[in-house]
Amino acid sequence: MQQEEPTLQDLQTMVLALTRERLERPPAPKRRSVPPSKQRYLATHPTVSVRVELDLYTQLKELKEKANLSMADVLKIGLERLALMELVDVLKIKISQEENTSP
Repeated sequence: MQQEEPTLQDLQTMVLALTRERLERPPAPKRRSVPPSKQRYLATHPTVSVRVELDLYTQLKELKEKANLSMADVLKIGLERLALMELVDVLKIKISQEENTSP
């Protein structure tokens, strides 16, 4: 069984159908270009996103509002405290080692 080649009329009908289908579709949204200054800002200020339990979120939100801090400020303070805790741990280890080695 050989397929018959489409006639010129068939091809024109298919082209018209495809054209109508394309015209009926809504146009794709146009992407706005990002200005260079925003590109630089985005490159130097990455987004941090985390999922937390509702209880922790509520505590963070209350702290943020009470202390008039941003979420970034809360994160910075937490990191600074963690760094201090690590420093204290290192100092405790050094003191312990000195006590064990002194006569």
